[in-house]
Amino acid sequence: MALQLAPRNVVALQTMAGNLLGDVNDPAARRSAAALADQALSRDAGAASAAITLAIIQGVEGGNAKSAALMAAAERLTRRDLRANIWQVENSVARGDVAGALRHFDFALRTSESAPDLMYPTLNAAIGDRRLAGPIARLLATRPPWAIPFLGQLGSAAPDLAGAAEFYLMVKRLGLDPPAIGWTAVVDRLTTAGDVARARNVHTVLRASDPAALINDPNFRGVADSPSVFDWFPSVDEGLQVQIGGGVPQLSFNAPAGFNGNIARQMLVLAPGRYRLRNTAMLSDDNGSTPAWKISCVGGDSFESIPVATAVTAPVAFSVPAGCRAQWIVLALTLVNDERPTAAQISNVQIERIP
Repeated sequence: MALQLAPRNVVALQTMAGNLLGDVNDPAARRSAAALADQALSRDAGAASAAITLAIIQGVEGGNAKSAALMAAAERLTRRDLRANIWQVENSVARGDVAGALRHFDFALRTSESAPDLMYPTLNAAIGDRRLAGPIARLLATRPPWAIPFLGQLGSAAPDLAGAAEFYLMVKRLGLDPPAIGWTAVVDRLTTAGDVARARNVHTVLRASDPAALINDPNFRGVADSPSVFDWFPSVDEGLQVQIGGGVPQLSFNAPAGFNGNIARQMLVLAPGRYRLRNTAMLSDDNGSTPAWKISCVGGDSFESIPVATAVTAPVAFSVPAGCRAQWIVLALTLVNDERPTAAQISNVQIERIP
């Protein structure tokens, strides 16, 4: 309609040319698009979109030198055209020019709302290649506006879990804190895949935890941002009220009468051997329902149940059996009295290795 109203309008000519080039394998479509693009350029030498359309046509038809020259001319006019940036990425990759490809990834992701859907999958796969992971991490460390969104989705989308784990650590070493929603997804995927040691290391570094600690956040400072399996995770059962931190460093809960189940949990990585557990807590009046720390191998049954002790009492020893590479520690309530609610405030829980 725009061309009918203004047949010489440059914007309409180059837009129509780009639309006609939807099927680059159709010779008739290429001829029509080329004719309109030529008209646009004859009226305005700065018609970047028309130059890009002609460059794509030349590339399809084997005119690589002309295609490159037209793309170079278009880039001097604009860096916002998604088609041009995709072409430049592919051209750079074909020439082995990693820096050039990443430069155009950056241009596209800065300027096009459609670019993430097209380009994130390629970058997600690329971080598994150490030759590419370093340059990509250094680009992200410059903090382009798409860095945090990319890192946020990487953890759940990366095909190479080990590569993604190392990439998050690399980005952290370069001074950029990746969003927890991304790296905790990798941590949880690694534990599901059985790579618990790598998952624990990523969590320790990116959560800035004490690497020597056997339990994370023993003083209950608060629920972590996007908690992973190695963070305290409160249960959300109906009627159960659980608060971790929130002004007072403690785990407090109120369980309704008749409640029987888990209050909170965390995954541990304890080597086989002897340990001791102690806690500091205040319990509601005795009603026969005593909370306990239940410890089990991941994927197995509970092998230890230690009642939550009031005040500061002597630690309780327990053993981790051989072959138990990771464990759950669960604060649980076993129903004894179904007529009264149960409440408790736990200010810390500690686990120590017995030499």
